[in-house]
Amino acid sequence: MRMTVIGCGYLGAVHAACMAELGHEVIGIDVDPEKVAALQAA
Repeated sequence: MRMTVIGCGYLGAVHAACMAELGHEVIGIDVDPEKVAALQAA
């Protein structure tokens, strides 16, 4: 399944990571470019 998580804060990032771990294709969207860069580097 493909899903989009809007907001990659404490809840969104954890939700996206859990869904990705279960095998889903996840795209996370956030307005804070520093937060997005930090998640991409992880």
